[in-house]
Amino acid sequence: MWLSAFAYQLVERLRACALKGTDLAQATAGTIRLKLFKLAARVDVSTRRLRVRLSQASPSRTLFAQVWTRLRMLPG
Repeated sequence: MWLSAFAYQLVERLRACALKGTDLAQATAGTIRLKLFKLAARVDVSTRRLRVRLSQASPSRTLFAQVWTRLRMLPG
């Protein structure tokens, strides 16, 4: 139960901080999970970095990049 509540709070904070002004600003937690978290990606791990490569055909590619940029600019 605690993990579910924690995960829901994370999605709510994501919506408030990174999804403001996007198509998913008013989306439900399930829709955000489907559009942002359930993406097919290739993950390359090297000694210095972790690289996530999304498919060129992914419909959520630009939204994911926009959210990632906003998250990186958050303080902390």
